[in-house]
Amino acid sequence: MLKRLIIVLVVAQLLVIAVSTTDIMDRAREFLPANTQNSQMAVVADDTTEAPSQTDNVPVTGVSSRSTPGHPWAEPVIDGGTVSIPLAVATMGDHIHFEVPGTSGPIQFVAYKLNLLFQIRARVCPNCGGTDIDFSAGKLSCPSCGGAFDPQTGGATSGGQGYPAGTIPVAISDDCLKSPLHSLTVAYERTASGEETLFEGPAVPYPLGCTNC
Repeated sequence: MLKRLIIVLVVAQLLVIAVSTTDIMDRAREFLPANTQNSQMAVVADDTTEAPSQTDNVPVTGVSSRSTPGHPWAEPVIDGGTVSIPLAVATMGDHIHFEVPGTSGPIQFVAYKLNLLFQIRARVCPNCGGTDIDFSAGKLSCPSCGGAFDPQTGGATSGGQGYPAGTIPVAISDDCLKSPLHSLTVAYERTASGEETLFEGPAVPYPLGCTNC
């Protein structure tokens, strides 16, 4: 009789433990990921490692992958005969390089801000024909021949031939630096061929959106 009583008490305790364990399991499942199977208990590690930000290493819109420290390159958008560069990109440094299609292949330019106004020059030296014209510390120069040019007028400041007279039309609109593609290609060709002026005839205002400027 005593043995039966002991067995009954042991079984009762086991039932209580089983019920308590089931309740704990059910409560724990409330905090488990939804994809955890009902028959499994997952152990979630305490990972305090900070996840990388989704904005890390995201390229700035309009910046070319060919950019190097001190020499930012832009990826212009050409639409309706107008070349556009985001103003945020154009003002990343004291100058910006960019490339557009020309009649015989890609042609490059350097744009820089001078006396609160932007200037654009063909990246071809009017003196030696080198194609690495650069702007730095307010100076426009050619590393190939050592020639230097007045960034305002384009005239040679160290002998030799300077840029053709005139400026490439440029305007700021819709938070972009804009210039007519036709004007850029003509200015490049006339600079490379040693002409005295960038454009024939008097300068005219730049009508944004024009298709044959």
